[in-house]
Amino acid sequence: MLDTTARLGSSLDPARAPASLESGTDGLRFGAYLLPMNTLVAVAERARARLFHHEGPGKGLSEIGDLAHPEARMHGLELDTDRPGRVHDRKGPGRHAMSSEESTKERAASNFAREVAQAIKARRTHEGFGRLVLVAEPGFLGMLRAALDPATSKLVDGEVHKQIVARPTAEIAAHLAEVLVV
Repeated sequence: MLDTTARLGSSLDPARAPASLESGTDGLRFGAYLLPMNTLVAVAERARARLFHHEGPGKGLSEIGDLAHPEARMHGLELDTDRPGRVHDRKGPGRHAMSSEESTKERAASNFAREVAQAIKARRTHEGFGRLVLVAEPGFLGMLRAALDPATSKLVDGEVHKQIVARPTAEIAAHLAEVLVV
């Protein structure tokens, strides 16, 4: 692998790069030279997430992580062990159950989105990557995006709004064609 830090500075962040450095779907272009950029691809849904590493055009995807969240497949009553709390009305003898703004299943999905975001952050801090591509159904994609820390959010270079986590790696790669040259 080319050591680009010596020629381009300490960071390959396109926002801080020299004017002649351009970011594209296949990597960083420095004049006539194409420098491949390591990309982390996170393919997720409410019950499972898979992490892939992509080193550049023609290199394909390599699966590097798989997270499971079995609670997402449970029914709401299986997740909650207690009944909702009860409150008294201010006037009169009436009582009623309290309800939360977020359902139990939504809370479980939100917790898993935070878990996936932590796994992505760990990859960024330990191994490093230049770009991040997120693939998930729109509802979970919003939760995942909200759970990312600011430094990781800046690396998001593309999003695919599809639920394809259970598909084979080759099929996932085909769905990435609009944001990444695999």
